Amino acid sequence: YQGIGKPAYLRPAPDAFYGTYTWKQFQARVLERRKNQWGSWTCVRCGRSTTAPQLGHIIPRRERPALELDEGNTRVLCSSCHSGRTLGDINQR
Repeated sequence: YQGIGKPAYLRPAPDAFYGTYTWKQFQARVLERRKNQWGSWTCVRCGRSTTAPQLGHIIPRRERPALELDEGNTRVLCSSCHSGRTLGDINQR
C-alpha cells in the first residue's frame, strides 16, 4: 500500500522500530489484554470483529516518539482500517 503510485525513491523507508523485540513484546501484551471474551478483537474504528488485529498508534510516532510504547496511545484496528490509517499518515508526510 505504501508504494502505490509512487516511484521507489519517493516511498517512505520501512520503520525498523516495528520489527524490534521491544515493539513485538509490547504489542503482544497489549493485544492479549484487549482480547474479548470470544478470543478475538473488535476494531475501534469500524466495529468489526477480527482475529488478525493490528495495534495502531493514535498519535503517530513521527509526531510524538515518546509515546511509542504508551498503551494509552494505541488502539486495536482491523487490517483494513489500519492500512487506511497508515496510508493516510504516509500521504501527509
